[in-house]
Amino acid sequence: MDLRSIWVSLPGTPETNEEVVDAFAEAINENTKLISFSHISNVSGLALPARDICRMARSRGILSMVDGAQSFGCVDLDLSLLECDFYTSSTHKWLMGPLENGLLYIREKEIENIWPAVIGAGWNKEGKSVDEKFCVLGQRNEATAAAIQCTLDFHWTLGKSEIENRVKTLNSYLKEEISEKLPDIKFITPRSSQFSAGVTILEIPDETRGDLFQKLYQKHNIACAPTGGLRFSPHIYNTKDDLDRIVDALVDETS
Repeated sequence: MDLRSIWVSLPGTPETNEEVVDAFAEAINENTKLISFSHISNVSGLALPARDICRMARSRGILSMVDGAQSFGCVDLDLSLLECDFYTSSTHKWLMGPLENGLLYIREKEIENIWPAVIGAGWNKEGKSVDEKFCVLGQRNEATAAAIQCTLDFHWTLGKSEIENRVKTLNSYLKEEISEKLPDIKFITPRSSQFSAGVTILEIPDETRGDLFQKLYQKHNIACAPTGGLRFSPHIYNTKDDLDRIVDALVDETS
């Protein structure tokens, strides 16, 4: 059996969900067992139509796994509507929760078909839940795990849809201001809010990207990331004034 992974090339600026779904569908062969993808890419900022991809996979008897590192805590999620078989994420990024904690969702139907690669104290091979069968209950930082519920309560108080709307509004504003004041800079991330969320990445040449990243941080107190390009991730605690500072700093450092 061919167990090799097949990488899927996606359109940089898709116009329809079908363009993205078709790219995955065309990569399927008789040995395909699982489709795994990032809900939102940290190297392009592209937000994939996750539900459509998962539905396509299930219609062909293929499992789907969604990496939610850039969507959990940023996007209004309902995993039952997403229709994925597996969803993973961390709690310290967009959720703004504790470090060194993760999230694993397994569709109930699939729990009996999946086995952990590592086991430890407290493992129950007859376990019927994710906690019983997959969680290693050895030494861990109980305080950070306990803080997750408080973090979730905070998000639910604000409202998931309100958080998503604000994040998209901030990123749309950032893109508009950069386009107006720095027309020569190109975006790696799609301009459309349909195919983007909280990540905005600019196309900066490799030879100048690291230097620009350092100047923004050291001279302007602006934290970004040189991943895939120059990556900005404004969240609900940011204001439009913060984004204006980013644009002004970019103008200053690239003029």
